[in-house]
Amino acid sequence: MSAYYIPLEDISQEDGLGVTSYHPGMTYSEAHQSSTPRNAGWTTYAALAILVLCTIVNTVQPSSQHRALTAFAGQKLGDMREPSKYIGLNKFSPTSESEDSFKTFPIFLSQIDSTRKSLIFDGDNQEAVTDLGTIWPDARRLWVEGSVSSVAQFRLVDFGYENCSFALFLRSNSGDVAEAILPHSPTPVNIWLHDDAPQIPSGSLSYSTLYGGSRTTRRLHETVELQSTRNTEGRTFPCPSGTLLTVEVSCHVFNVGDGQHQCHVEFWNDPLNSKFGMMVTQSKGFVSTT
Repeated sequence: MSAYYIPLEDISQEDGLGVTSYHPGMTYSEAHQSSTPRNAGWTTYAALAILVLCTIVNTVQPSSQHRALTAFAGQKLGDMREPSKYIGLNKFSPTSESEDSFKTFPIFLSQIDSTRKSLIFDGDNQEAVTDLGTIWPDARRLWVEGSVSSVAQFRLVDFGYENCSFALFLRSNSGDVAEAILPHSPTPVNIWLHDDAPQIPSGSLSYSTLYGGSRTTRRLHETVELQSTRNTEGRTFPCPSGTLLTVEVSCHVFNVGDGQHQCHVEFWNDPLNSKFGMMVTQSKGFVSTT
């Protein structure tokens, strides 16, 4: 005896999703097969087509996040601005035991010649041969004469000491072996600041490399008079923490009588001697960000 599928109600639908008719004698498998949607195959193909289309679009046209990551990866590390390590510290008052000011020596010091623009000066040092080997002290020569000027770089990293001034201490103290060559006293010199100059690798500085970069702009900071009988301190200027300060010292030429004033300044800048040479004085204070 065969089994018959007897529905409780008519499941015929006008949209074609169910069976179109029912008649006695239809088995369960026949009824189930005929109730399968007629357009199920088209729905599957449409879903696959949409999936393929989305894959093609994502491959051909990168997302905005992908483009941002690509632009980030293409930047040079030195061109990226670093966040401040001292955010919020300006809300704290410095302790009374902290110094009011201190001296910072240059991390780089060499010369350039405006008449020989491709000339790279040899690394001046006071090397000495000892029983233990050759010693190269950190002292470097500052030399200003005619077309020759000296270029120095200072790394100002101390937080809360953001008021700076240039100090040129050329007066020899009692018992001090340091001495400046200064035939004409006073001798006026110009102090120039090179804004946005990159850090200068040792043995690479020339007039062309300093002035050839499109990023570097030079501006006159001040003119000071150097004397062998007294120390010279320049005017104060803001120096935010983390600044790489690039300075050029050149002759300030002006007429004296019928001829030109002779300019010649030469001495050894020794970081171990904080009472002689060219340095930057950093004093307490903050640069306003408003």
